[in-house]
Amino acid sequence: MTDQKLGVHQMGTILFFLTRACFSLFGYQFLLKEAGSDLIVTFLVAFFLSSILMFFILKWRKKKGVIFSFRTKTAKILGTLILLLFFIFYGRQTAYFIQKEFSQIPIFFIFCLLIFLSYLITKNHFISLTSTAFFLFYFFLIFYLLLLLGGLSIINLDYLNPIFITAKPILLKSILISFLFLMPPILFLFVLPRDIIHKKQEKKQEKVFFSYFIVGCLSILLEIFLMYFTLGSKLTSFYEYPLFALVSRISSFLIFDRMFFLFSFYLLIDNTLFLSVLFEGLRQLFSKKNS
Repeated sequence: MTDQKLGVHQMGTILFFLTRACFSLFGYQFLLKEAGSDLIVTFLVAFFLSSILMFFILKWRKKKGVIFSFRTKTAKILGTLILLLFFIFYGRQTAYFIQKEFSQIPIFFIFCLLIFLSYLITKNHFISLTSTAFFLFYFFLIFYLLLLLGGLSIINLDYLNPIFITAKPILLKSILISFLFLMPPILFLFVLPRDIIHKKQEKKQEKVFFSYFIVGCLSILLEIFLMYFTLGSKLTSFYEYPLFALVSRISSFLIFDRMFFLFSFYLLIDNTLFLSVLFEGLRQLFSKKNS
């Protein structure tokens, strides 16, 4: 992938953002309509199952070095198609979100801007990508702390609803979808060579990667909790962007007028980093140096 070695915590922040990628933009809305008040339970089950899978993937990767490499033309073509489809789909979803909530600029121009932004973030390949993710991770923590403190101050326990009221087939479907939404960091580890990390930090990368994955899952769980107890499960399911609705609700209770824009930036961090990872994946596949 690259001749330069990367820090284990920098790469860990990439896994953190990948863990959240499918939820922040469209995952919550989809799952709330399916699972309703049982989303907390279904996500906890998916969290448990994906954590077990992540644990064994890390063990397997420790023995093999890299689980899957794009050495054949067929693998490269297949990988390119998958990444391109993901990039177009996720980029369009992000562009639509920005257009609807912030601007009336045509989606095509916003999409082109996202491509350019992804290029800038990955200008020096994984070095600039991981550095950007590491830097934005701390901004994310600040915004998340404000979100958490603001949300806890306005929670309403009257929104607590009975659980296990969803039909079993729908419940199982929601667990499966939640599990699939947690796959991006696991799939990323399939193709990430173990020796890309600095030798001094190489031995501890499994523990660090697993920790960032767990923290990402916990951040999703806390957001679901806040959505349920500040908006209510029924009302939340009607929003096209439940997390954005939560941010709007909390920011309206805070003192600073500009807090809403800071929280909006907090939401866009997730989406931009995921697009940048996909963009870098495409660049690596087209690179002549790719092994």
